[in-house]
Amino acid sequence: MHDTIASFSGMKPDQRNAAVTRLIDQLRQQGPAGLQAVRDYLRAGQDVSLGGGYMVANGKVTMSPSLRHAMLNALGDWPGNESLQITREVMGSTTRLSDVGILIQQLESKSPGTFKAEAIEIIQKLASMPQKQGDAANIVIEALRHFKAPELIPVAEQLVQNNVRSAIQVIQALGDLPQDVRGAAVERLFANPDVARQIAGNPKILRGLSYKDPAVSGNVARLFSENMEVHARANFLGRLTEQPLANVSTGFSSAGFLPAYQMPDPGTHAAELKARLALLDRIAPHCMTAALQGQWQGARDAIHRAMANLPAPGRGVVQ
Repeated sequence: MHDTIASFSGMKPDQRNAAVTRLIDQLRQQGPAGLQAVRDYLRAGQDVSLGGGYMVANGKVTMSPSLRHAMLNALGDWPGNESLQITREVMGSTTRLSDVGILIQQLESKSPGTFKAEAIEIIQKLASMPQKQGDAANIVIEALRHFKAPELIPVAEQLVQNNVRSAIQVIQALGDLPQDVRGAAVERLFANPDVARQIAGNPKILRGLSYKDPAVSGNVARLFSENMEVHARANFLGRLTEQPLANVSTGFSSAGFLPAYQMPDPGTHAAELKARLALLDRIAPHCMTAALQGQWQGARDAIHRAMANLPAPGRGVVQ
C-alpha cells in the first residue's frame, strides 16, 4: 500500500482517483488483512490530497478529495461487522467534523438510529473545537435534520451566527421538530442582527422557507415592514409568486452543503399558497407606493391562478 500511495505524486487527479479505486478493491480482496491496513492508515491520521474535488452520482461517491476521505467512504460498503466497529472507532477518535459526517452516514446505512446518541455527543464535542467553518456547519445542520435532535440547535446557532445562508438552512432543518421548539429557534435566528440585515437586503435568500410556519411568516412580515427598502420589498413580492419548493436532505457532506429542492405534494403546495396569501394580507399596509401596490396585486393574482391550476393529488413531480 505504501508504494501505491507514494506513486500518487506523479499522477494527474483522475489517475489518482482511479488508482485509489484499484487500491481499495485490492484491500477488500485481502479480507481481514486489507481491512486492518485501512484501520492502521486511519489510526495514523494520515492523508494524501487527490486533487480532484468531490463528486457524487446516484448517492455514491465517485470522486474523493483525499485518500482518507476515500477510505472512510469505503468502510460503508465493506462486508462484515468489523468494518462497523472500525467506523465507530474512528468516529470516537477523530478531531475532524468532516470525518464524522461521512462516518455517521456509514453507521446509519448499516444500523439506522443505533448510534444516534453517540454521534450527537461526538458532534457536540467537536463543534466546540477549531474546525473548517463550512464543514462544521454542514455536518451539524444535516445531523440536526437527520436525527431531529433539539440538543444540536445551540451548536448550529453558534456556528451560523454570521452566515445568513447557513442560518436559513438551519431553519429548514428544524422542519420536523415540535412547533414550540422550532418556533423559539426561528425567533432567535431572525433576531440576529446580521441575519436580519442580510435577509432585508436580499430576499432571494428566503428561497425554500415555508410560510406555513407562523414563526417564519411573522418574522418575514416584520422584516418587510421595518427593515426592507422599497427595492427589496419589490424583489420580495416578485419572489412570492415563484413555485413553492420543499427543501430536502442531500446527506452528510464535508464538500459543501448544496440545498436540494423538490416539488411539494399537492396538499402541501395548496397550504403553502394559502399561507402566502395570508402573508400578502399582512404586509399590504406597507406597500405604500403605486408601484408596490401594483406588484402586491400582481402577486396576489398570480397565487390565485396557481391555486386554480394545482395538479391532482399524487402528481407532484421531483425536480
